[in-house]
Amino acid sequence: MKLLDKLGREIKQTEIDLGRVEVGNKATYEFYIYNENSSFVEDIKVKLENVTDKDEITILKAPKELKAGEKSLFKIEWSPSLKLKKGLKIGIKITGLEVYNP
Repeated sequence: MKLLDKLGREIKQTEIDLGRVEVGNKATYEFYIYNENSSFVEDIKVKLENVTDKDEITILKAPKELKAGEKSLFKIEWSPSLKLKKGLKIGIKITGLEVYNP
Protein backbone atom coordinates (compact mmCIF):
# COMPACT_ATOMS: atom_id res chain seq x y z
CA MET A 1 0.00 0.00 0.00
CA LYS A 2 1.08 3.53 -0.68
CA LEU A 3 0.53 6.87 1.01
CA LEU A 4 -0.60 9.65 -1.36
CA ASP A 5 -0.96 13.39 -0.90
CA LYS A 6 -4.23 15.22 -1.59
CA LEU A 7 -3.29 15.53 -5.28
CA GLY A 8 -2.71 11.78 -5.62
CA ARG A 9 1.10 11.93 -5.70
CA GLU A 10 2.98 9.21 -3.84
CA ILE A 11 4.73 10.30 -0.64
CA LYS A 12 8.04 8.46 -0.71
CA GLN A 13 9.90 10.01 2.22
CA THR A 14 9.94 8.13 5.50
CA GLU A 15 9.13 11.23 7.57
CA ILE A 16 6.38 13.74 6.98
CA ASP A 17 6.94 17.29 8.20
CA LEU A 18 3.75 18.60 9.80
CA GLY A 19 5.33 21.99 10.41
CA ARG A 20 4.51 24.02 13.49
CA VAL A 21 1.20 24.56 15.23
CA GLU A 22 0.73 26.96 18.12
CA VAL A 23 -0.31 25.51 21.48
CA GLY A 24 -4.10 25.62 21.78
CA ASN A 25 -4.64 25.41 18.01
CA LYS A 26 -5.32 22.37 15.84
CA ALA A 27 -4.21 21.41 12.37
CA THR A 28 -5.78 18.75 10.16
CA TYR A 29 -3.83 16.83 7.52
CA GLU A 30 -5.37 14.73 4.75
CA PHE A 31 -3.72 11.95 2.81
CA TYR A 32 -4.91 8.90 0.88
CA ILE A 33 -4.03 5.27 1.40
CA TYR A 34 -3.86 3.47 -1.94
CA ASN A 35 -3.97 -0.29 -2.45
CA GLU A 36 -1.80 -0.82 -5.53
CA ASN A 37 -2.01 -4.61 -5.14
CA SER A 38 -4.25 -6.91 -7.16
CA SER A 39 -5.62 -8.34 -3.90
CA PHE A 40 -8.31 -7.21 -1.49
CA VAL A 41 -6.67 -5.93 1.72
CA GLU A 42 -8.37 -6.04 5.12
CA ASP A 43 -7.38 -5.38 8.71
CA ILE A 44 -5.52 -2.22 7.67
CA LYS A 45 -3.56 -0.67 10.51
CA VAL A 46 -1.86 2.71 10.52
CA LYS A 47 0.95 3.32 12.99
CA LEU A 48 2.27 6.82 13.64
CA GLU A 49 5.98 6.79 14.45
CA ASN A 50 8.10 9.37 16.30
CA VAL A 51 4.98 10.51 18.16
CA THR A 52 4.71 10.94 21.92
CA ASP A 53 1.71 11.68 24.14
CA LYS A 54 2.66 15.37 24.23
CA ASP A 55 2.28 15.58 20.46
CA GLU A 56 -1.45 14.79 20.72
CA ILE A 57 -2.04 13.44 17.23
CA THR A 58 -5.39 11.79 16.60
CA ILE A 59 -6.34 9.61 13.65
CA LEU A 60 -9.71 11.00 12.53
CA LYS A 61 -10.31 8.68 9.57
CA ALA A 62 -8.52 5.61 8.24
CA PRO A 63 -9.71 2.75 6.03
CA LYS A 64 -10.14 -0.72 7.52
CA GLU A 65 -10.14 -2.45 4.12
CA LEU A 66 -9.48 -1.61 0.48
CA LYS A 67 -10.32 -3.31 -2.79
CA ALA A 68 -7.56 -3.77 -5.37
CA GLY A 69 -6.74 -0.39 -6.94
CA GLU A 70 -8.89 1.53 -4.43
CA LYS A 71 -7.83 4.55 -2.39
CA SER A 72 -9.41 5.99 0.74
CA LEU A 73 -9.03 9.11 2.85
CA PHE A 74 -6.60 9.06 5.79
CA LYS A 75 -6.99 12.06 8.08
CA ILE A 76 -5.10 13.10 11.22
CA GLU A 77 -5.34 16.05 13.60
CA TRP A 78 -2.49 17.57 15.57
CA SER A 79 -3.21 19.58 18.71
CA PRO A 80 0.10 20.20 20.51
CA SER A 81 0.17 20.86 24.23
CA LEU A 82 3.80 22.01 24.29
CA LYS A 83 5.55 24.71 22.28
CA LEU A 84 8.06 23.19 19.89
CA LYS A 85 11.15 24.95 18.57
CA LYS A 86 11.01 22.96 15.33
CA GLY A 87 8.16 21.51 13.32
CA LEU A 88 7.01 17.98 14.08
CA LYS A 89 8.15 15.17 11.79
CA ILE A 90 6.32 11.86 11.98
CA GLY A 91 6.52 8.51 10.25
CA ILE A 92 3.44 6.69 8.97
CA LYS A 93 3.53 2.90 8.63
CA ILE A 94 0.64 1.12 6.91
CA THR A 95 0.05 -2.63 7.13
CA GLY A 96 -2.77 -4.92 6.06
CA LEU A 97 -3.70 -8.49 5.30
CA GLU A 98 -4.01 -9.50 1.64
CA VAL A 99 -7.03 -11.78 1.45
CA TYR A 100 -7.28 -13.08 -2.09
CA ASN A 101 -6.33 -12.50 -5.70
CA PRO A 102 -9.31 -11.84 -7.98
